[in-house]
Amino acid sequence: MTARLIRWFLISLVLALASAHAFASDLVTDRAFFEDQRGDMTFDQVKQAQFLKADKVLSKGYLRGALWVRLTVDAPDEARPLVLQLFPAVLDEVTIFSNNHPNAGPVAPASQGRRLLGPRTLLDATSGVNSFYLRVKTPGLMLVSANILTEDQAHQEDIKRGIVLGAVLACCIPIMLGMFILIVKRREPLHILFLLNFSVSVAVYFGWFGYLREFFDPQSWFGSSAFITFLGVINIFTGFLFVRALLERFGLPRWGKYLFNLFFVLYVPLFLFFFLLDRQLVLNFSTSLGLGASVFCLILTVAVFRRQKSSTWLIATILFMALLLLLRSLLMVRGIVAPDGSTLYLLAFRIFFFAVFFLTIIFLIDREKQSLIQTSILNEAMARQLAESEKNRRKTQERFMTMLMHELKTPLSIIQLAATSLGRHLLPDSGDATRVKNINRSVDDLNALIERCAQADQIEQDAVLINKQLFAVTTLMDDLLQTVDASRIRLVGTQAQTMFSDYQYARLILQNLLSNALKYSPADSMIELQIESTTVSNVACVSFRVLNTVGAAGMPDPAQVFSRYYRSEAARQHVGAGLGLWLAQAVARQLGSEVHFQPTHGQVVFGFCLAQA
Repeated sequence: MTARLIRWFLISLVLALASAHAFASDLVTDRAFFEDQRGDMTFDQVKQAQFLKADKVLSKGYLRGALWVRLTVDAPDEARPLVLQLFPAVLDEVTIFSNNHPNAGPVAPASQGRRLLGPRTLLDATSGVNSFYLRVKTPGLMLVSANILTEDQAHQEDIKRGIVLGAVLACCIPIMLGMFILIVKRREPLHILFLLNFSVSVAVYFGWFGYLREFFDPQSWFGSSAFITFLGVINIFTGFLFVRALLERFGLPRWGKYLFNLFFVLYVPLFLFFFLLDRQLVLNFSTSLGLGASVFCLILTVAVFRRQKSSTWLIATILFMALLLLLRSLLMVRGIVAPDGSTLYLLAFRIFFFAVFFLTIIFLIDREKQSLIQTSILNEAMARQLAESEKNRRKTQERFMTMLMHELKTPLSIIQLAATSLGRHLLPDSGDATRVKNINRSVDDLNALIERCAQADQIEQDAVLINKQLFAVTTLMDDLLQTVDASRIRLVGTQAQTMFSDYQYARLILQNLLSNALKYSPADSMIELQIESTTVSNVACVSFRVLNTVGAAGMPDPAQVFSRYYRSEAARQHVGAGLGLWLAQAVARQLGSEVHFQPTHGQVVFGFCLAQA
């Protein structure tokens, strides 16, 4: 939809610019101006003053006094009466005097600060050279374009204005309807702010060319120059709201947010001060804030988009150009930049330029968003495919591990049975008996390794079934000490507690911790198992701590000690797969606990807690 709006907009823009290419060649042979600083000079006094040459469009910013414009006309015999066309329609007080008819003015007097006549006024003129003096006084923007035409020329200009108005309506109505539909469908703040700013810009255009005076009663506030000027204040505010929302999409830095907030804090009171304080002072402050905010937004645009990918640089370029246009317009409003013949239309038609910029930005953002959505859908499909592939791989791995463990256990059992049978016929202290013991110990190590691999596979497949029950700590210790080298283990603490947990998994955790301590501590050292009652988060628990002296393998790495398959270089001389501590931690978490590594000077300490009954 955004692309269709842009195409329709460009067609309307071409029609509007073709119609408003230039002003008509009027009858004015010389233009000059004079600033009456206090605004109290009479016509006779002004005629004696020194006038300065003026351009076709005259901009003096915000002027407290009166501006006099002298128009020298060479009137042909057959072209009377003449037509004065005066723009914009936001001038509060316009008075016209004729050097040939000094008693004829004022033609357009001020009445309660409102203009009584439209931008088209008939003038009586004699054949030959005529001089007309315009006295303009307004608290708003002092921007004046005055042309004196024949009736035929004025008619042609009216046709041009009608064509431009048609192009504006043909552009604005579809855009506003389209944006309203987008807002209903997507509810994005960026679209809402664009529609708000665009609507205010259209209203400013209608006020600028006097259409609001035709729609409303000229004596009403909605047809007054004060209302049109107030719309200009709103237009600046909503424009920067849109720019902020746009920049926030691409990562507005914190300092940018602070400066935007400062701008809004300073600007919002102007809506109230416009009606309470001196209007010219408020307008001066408004445009000054707008100039500062424009420069700030130019800098911020560079700061935001230089960190973005290259596909967003077109958006940055368009936004930068729009801000430069806004800056130039504000400089012309203040009278800092001299206007030219197209200034009036450029200021009035800024809705065209800003709309094409911002519609293009919205289109590019939508396209980028659609691209991200498509990429996300593609990534999701690939992720599902990878997940399915991983699931199948794990099933295959599970079947393989099951088969492998079964195939390994059978010959290991035969080897152990044969070694045990052989050992019965050997003398206890003979060399052959020692070798048989080594065979049995190696078979036990292999069986333990296979068992841990099977347990690790169960955990990975989420096949752990928790069966909590009541059991005594003494029962657990008696059972545990039969599976490890009890001669090197010293129990410390009371064993009178009763626990409520999964017996087999509690035994598995302690068995892995003790086996790890026995394997990696010096062969002649003792392993200490501390048991005590404690409270964790107001829950009575039994605390288990396994302490052993640091052996030849050294202190384990705290960052990797619970990582699967982790084994330090020095630990590789021992049989193992790096699964013991990972398995203990995984099972402890299934029971709602956590194994903690608490190294001390010269000792390796692992501890965990399980709930008491």
